[in-house]
Amino acid sequence: MFKIKGQVQSADWGDPDAIPRIVGYEPTGEPQAEYWLGAHPKAPSEVVGCAKSLVVPERSLDELIAAEPVGSLGAGAAEQFGGLPFLLKILAAQKPLSIQAHPSLDQARSGFARENSAGLNLSAGNRSYKDANHKPEMICALTPFEAKCGLRPVAEILPLLALFNDERVVQWRQVLEQSAEAGDAVALKETVEWLLTLAPDRAAELVSALVEETKQLIDDAGADAGRFFTELTWTLQIAESFPGDIGIAVALLLNHLTLQPGEAMYLGSGNLHAYLSGVGIELMANSDNVLRGGLTSKHIDVEELLSVVCYEPMRPPVQRPSSQNHRFETPVPEFSLTRIVGPGFRPADGPPDQPLTINVEMDGPEIVLVTDGSAKLAATSDSEDTAVPGAANMAVGAGEATFVPAAHGSYQVVLDSPRTVVWRATTGSAR
Repeated sequence: MFKIKGQVQSADWGDPDAIPRIVGYEPTGEPQAEYWLGAHPKAPSEVVGCAKSLVVPERSLDELIAAEPVGSLGAGAAEQFGGLPFLLKILAAQKPLSIQAHPSLDQARSGFARENSAGLNLSAGNRSYKDANHKPEMICALTPFEAKCGLRPVAEILPLLALFNDERVVQWRQVLEQSAEAGDAVALKETVEWLLTLAPDRAAELVSALVEETKQLIDDAGADAGRFFTELTWTLQIAESFPGDIGIAVALLLNHLTLQPGEAMYLGSGNLHAYLSGVGIELMANSDNVLRGGLTSKHIDVEELLSVVCYEPMRPPVQRPSSQNHRFETPVPEFSLTRIVGPGFRPADGPPDQPLTINVEMDGPEIVLVTDGSAKLAATSDSEDTAVPGAANMAVGAGEATFVPAAHGSYQVVLDSPRTVVWRATTGSAR
């Protein structure tokens, strides 16, 4: 087993304190948005210790995997993916993230090849595709987590827009109404395109009118406004961070979800969304492809975003853990997320004495992260028989992560505290 150290990614929406508090280092005062644990070429994790030899290998996780792909990934994952197929993150948002969506696998391959042919450097500011992979993802809340995810049915949007009397917002509502007879997907596609392709001056006027009338609606506190209080208040909060941005209007077309700690949701390709605030564990396919349409200082590619969005209304189902050792549902082979908690986290009606030792049967490589308390990972196979050196017991403290090669086959998670929280990032078929 190999102790690994992640890489911090900065962004203006990041929280200066959350990731340092979890990982255990002094804040810099700068916003820190994500802590990456994986082998993505942009920011591969550093291998900082080996359980067997206690030697510090001077290489990154992608280099370790490349040196022994079958032992690290397992024969199946090595053949299917050619590398570590998932990327684990701690995400900490103090301000809203961009209005965005992620491409399908075919769209990513096509877009990556197209931008390569155009001679765009991978680090170019106007590049949309950073790799040839899709980016389905799962987010599980560590704190209350606010998000806009998935387009809402037209029948839910129209009553909200009907609250507004300004002619510019009325025109927006009419665009939605006029195409509604053709079905929700057609109406939403035309409305999203209409908003994101407005001339800058008209977009600014629409957003200004929307924000000013939103303030009045909240002050009036009428019954109809109260029904949409969450949407209205978040309109103002988003506007504080991105004044005049058309993404403020687009956000009203999306479902508003609040995840409580431990709750999770899965987002597939094409899901238009914007995370708003909170700290969570995020697991995804090993990709950095993000297509943005607003609420950001980064590159915006409206044309490409519109081409990948799924316009069918869809509210992501919220998944709630039902056991001490809970695996969340993900419909893709690249990743699966499991949360293991000590008996101190049991439901009020749960069994009184839950175990502190969990047996794990592996189907591929794993990254194990501890966010609270501490744990030991105990190998259950003969270390001399494994293809990767380092099979042994590994103590993992709060904020620490370990890469467990597939060659182990199985191991035990021994929780040192009733309040310990362990996260397993695995391939999709893992148990």
